[in-house]
Amino acid sequence: MLCPYCKEEIQDGALKCKHCGSMLNDSNTPTPNTKPVIERSKEELLREINALDEEESWKVLFRKIAETKLIKMTLGTPAFETQDVNLMPLKSGFGKTKLFSLRAFFFTFLTYLVQGMWKKGLTLFGIGIGLFIVLIILHLDKLLLPVNLVYACWVGMMAKYDYYRYKVLKEDFWF
Repeated sequence: MLCPYCKEEIQDGALKCKHCGSMLNDSNTPTPNTKPVIERSKEELLREINALDEEESWKVLFRKIAETKLIKMTLGTPAFETQDVNLMPLKSGFGKTKLFSLRAFFFTFLTYLVQGMWKKGLTLFGIGIGLFIVLIILHLDKLLLPVNLVYACWVGMMAKYDYYRYKVLKEDFWF
């Protein structure tokens, strides 16, 4: 039988595809919301990055990300094992090949919508509206500006890495 994700030959009754890593339920049909986990080498990622129809500044940043080990994700914000300040969102400053996105800082969820990441854009919109409503209901109007600044910084720190996830890793995500 064939894997419904990668179309490679798998054993009858398999629970997981040995080629792409997708989980299959007992009837050998994909479980809902299951995405294939495709492991690719750095070389394959770099080839894909070079083939992208993007500005060279995006490709430079994508190459740096692909060549650096991701330590963890905290609330959607990446932390890399590196001494390269360009991959440290709060230390990198601003620029096309830096990880912090001024565009996302100022336009938050709209940046995601324009770049085609509508699911994450809608999620961020919901979070922003939710914060606003909670602060208004609790009569914490004085906190609107500081909370908005923290929210905008948070979006600015994760936007470019999310674009890497979307364009290079081909992930389709809500958060």
